[in-house]
Amino acid sequence: MKNLTIVLFIFISRIVLAQSFVLIQNSNIVTDLGYSQGCAWGDYDNDGYLDFYVTNSWTNDDNLFYHNNGDGTFEKITTGYIANDGGNSNGCSWGDYNNDGYIDLFVANVND
Repeated sequence: MKNLTIVLFIFISRIVLAQSFVLIQNSNIVTDLGYSQGCAWGDYDNDGYLDFYVTNSWTNDDNLFYHNNGDGTFEKITTGYIANDGGNSNGCSWGDYNNDGYIDLFVANVND
């Protein structure tokens, strides 16, 4: 079992290390401002690309949600419940809460 664990770790490590990143400097994902406290990456629509959610606090600004277009760009989602969630949010996390095959978003808000 120990050898299997080591082999699995090496395999997963190679997958993670093989990914490449691109510096983005002129996109709304970089220039949108807020008093951001937390963020999480998750593939909310199961298209194979990680989407990005950012929580904002203290300013009562809406949280920010960006859909990954799969070509190195992100589209800011401005409609719907996930985009209009605001208040004093301090963190977030993705997970498939109800086992339907789609990840769900948990946002931690602080009551004033």
